[in-house]
Amino acid sequence: MSDLSTSQGPGSLIVHCGHHRCGTVWFDRIFRRLRDRLQLVYHRSAQADLPNTADLFFQDHSQLDKDVLPPFRGSHIRRDPRDLIISAYHYHLWADEAWLHAARDNLNGASYQQQLRSLDPEDGLLFEMERSSRHNINLMLAWDYRDERVLEIVYEELIADEEAVFDRLFAHYQFSGEAHRTAMETALSQTFQRVAKRPIGEVRQGSHMRSGAASQWREVFTPRHVDHFNRLFADALDRLGYGWE
Repeated sequence: MSDLSTSQGPGSLIVHCGHHRCGTVWFDRIFRRLRDRLQLVYHRSAQADLPNTADLFFQDHSQLDKDVLPPFRGSHIRRDPRDLIISAYHYHLWADEAWLHAARDNLNGASYQQQLRSLDPEDGLLFEMERSSRHNINLMLAWDYRDERVLEIVYEELIADEEAVFDRLFAHYQFSGEAHRTAMETALSQTFQRVAKRPIGEVRQGSHMRSGAASQWREVFTPRHVDHFNRLFADALDRLGYGWE
């Protein structure tokens, strides 16, 4: 582990936890650049493979055993689960991740992506809601939101004011002085508008950064989606701080 205790940071492990389609590529870009600029040891993988030299650990499915970690400062991001479903649906239509292309017995030999492409958008969203996104939303619901070591980040607040949220994040990580300035400069070089070269909400299909906008569900969800979501996830919106209004 790097010695960051004087001019750069806390000198203890930093842990960020995310979920699929909750800014994972975005945060990975920032952390990789911080690794290079602040000479950090960065680990993005399973906790079982975490080296004891790590400064920065990104667990992108929030599958974390905090009891066996060394002292750490953490963060966790959540997103409106309805928008997570929409984002995942569009991503899974084109992405080349291996699991999307594996033949599945429960789909009569079709792959996840083949099945998704065979459906119209309304049924495709229902399929996505029941499958991959259901798993990821349940992970988001299973997270412990009471740990004071972990700063909770709300995706919708982040995209509304990236500078304010990243400032709060790096302060929580106990970066100070030049390290805090470097971290802020790095994060703000990776905003949606700078990387995508278009405003949030302007859609580009086939991109990791398809839209980025909040409350996409308002224009996309049909009554069937609303009913099915409520059957699958019951009190999820209340627990995560969202609603139908």
